[in-house]
Amino acid sequence: MLAWIFLLSAAAAGAALTLNGAPEAAEAAGLPAVIAIVGAMSLLYLLTLRRSGVEAPTLASRSAFAIALAAGVASALPAIDALGVWPSISGTTSQDAPAPSIGSAAPAAVRIRRGDDGRFVAMAQVNGVALDLVIDTGAAAVLLRASDAEAAGVDVAHLSFDTAIATANGSTYVAPLRLKSIAVGPVQVDDVEAFVAKPGSLNESLLGISFLRRLRSYDLGGDFMTLRQ
Repeated sequence: MLAWIFLLSAAAAGAALTLNGAPEAAEAAGLPAVIAIVGAMSLLYLLTLRRSGVEAPTLASRSAFAIALAAGVASALPAIDALGVWPSISGTTSQDAPAPSIGSAAPAAVRIRRGDDGRFVAMAQVNGVALDLVIDTGAAAVLLRASDAEAAGVDVAHLSFDTAIATANGSTYVAPLRLKSIAVGPVQVDDVEAFVAKPGSLNESLLGISFLRRLRSYDLGGDFMTLRQ
């Protein structure tokens, strides 16, 4: 019979906790309801013993045991609830818990379509200023026209054009410098090695290897070039 009272108590506690997961019963269920149900089952058991003619000493000892069992089940419920075995006594179920956030982000990438002239022109931000740069894998570094460098905040008047280089348009003199940043879409590289061509000596600015080598990869597929960071 003692096993029966334990099973009935556990069943009552489980029923109360299941009821607690329903939204319409969230306020009525919980620990007070569990204590009431367990107590009622214990009282029913004691009344059964009384009607069966159990002697007073035996009835008193079993009564004490039933009360202790009811108190023990009720007091253990918060600890069980804290372990997350059953729906929370407070009425919050596991379905209500937010999903863990995923901190890892996908690598930045941008695709550039080939122009009608066969070149890939990147609409870039150089030091935060919008400039069109022709992607040139044969250029060792980023090479800016003097006018584009001025637009990007470079003081061209104080540069020394004393470095000779060969370009598709022939030899010219350039001045070395470092750009704060170059961004093409979401792909951005900071502190980029670059050169400024002597005024009037370059027809277009080039996005060269000093930028491309800082990327995770860059590749050509059909009419698109993909830059990945």
